[in-house]
Order: sequence, then C-alpha cells, then structure tokens
Amino acid sequence: MTTPDGLDLAARAGDLLDDARVVGGAVDEAAVTLFRLGGDVARAGTRREAARSGAHLAAERDRVGGLLDDLAVLTAAADRLDAELGAAGPSHGTPAGAAARGEAVALLESVRHVLAAARERGRECVWIGDLARDRVHDFAEFDLLYSRAERHLDHSDPDAAAADLARLVTLERALVSSEVAAMLDELRFRLLTERG
Repeated sequence: MTTPDGLDLAARAGDLLDDARVVGGAVDEAAVTLFRLGGDVARAGTRREAARSGAHLAAERDRVGGLLDDLAVLTAAADRLDAELGAAGPSHGTPAGAAARGEAVALLESVRHVLAAARERGRECVWIGDLARDRVHDFAEFDLLYSRAERHLDHSDPDAAAADLARLVTLERALVSSEVAAMLDELRFRLLTERG
C-alpha cells in the first residue's frame, strides 16, 4: 500500500474546504430563514398566525437537519485526511511534496474551523426550530382545551371545565397573547356564572 503524496493530500484538503464552505453557506442561508420565521412565530398572537409560519419553519428545520448530517460526513472525511497526513509523516516525499503537505495541514485546519462554525450555527437553528415548534404546539393545545372546556360549560358541567382551566392558565402565560388572554377571561367568566 502506498501513501498519498503531499500534492494529493493538499488537493483533497482544498476540495474538502470548498465542500465545507458550500455546506456552511447553506447553513447560513437556513439560519437567516429560520430566525425570520422563528420571529414570526414568536410574535404570533393566534394559532393561525403561528401555524402559518410554523409549517415553513418545520420544513427549514428539517433541511438544517440534513445539512448537519452533511457536516458530520465532512468531519469524518477531515478525520480520515488528518490520519493520512499523520501517516505520511513530515519528511515524506520530495521538498515540493513536503510543502504541499504543509499546505494540506493548513487547509485541513481551515476545514475544521469552517465545520465547527457551521455546526454551531446549525445547532442554533435546530434550537430556534424547537422553540417555534413548541409555541405552535402550545397554541394548538390551548385551542383544543379551550374548545373542550366550552363544550363542558355548554353541557352544564363546570367541574369538567374547571379541570382544564389550570393547564389553560399555564399555556396562556407561556403564549403571552392578548387574544388568548381574552379567551381565557371569557372562559373564567362563563365558569363563574355557571357555578353562580
């Protein structure tokens, strides 16, 4: 088995750096989109508003998941190339090969920096996506419990409606929505008058 020369290692490190920059750029684009959509979901006052942005955000979050997988593949390739550089040794080949090996080491260091930065941005994107998904879920849960509590009151069952009230209050605090607060006030009023 022959070991690759420094010129081959430098060329492969350069290709790896190009690939890392492409994936890093895609993560940056996704981050811009996710932060915008995450802001839309955070400002949403109704389930409909949150769901509208939430669906796009979920798709973008899935895209980031795929990009994180690509980053893992590139990291593994960098590890293999690093192992080959170690096997080649500092004095392997001709003086030109040794210089190319030094260039490969420098390029590989750049690859690792690009990958680390892209991975960090990708994790931030996933975190923003998770927060937005949770907010959309909270709106949906609030709507479901609110409807159920209204049905209980329509059927003159205030105890069953009151059982849902504690979770509704928790969700209202998390959602910080004037519409949700008004709905909860209306439900409390109906519950008080039903128990009258």
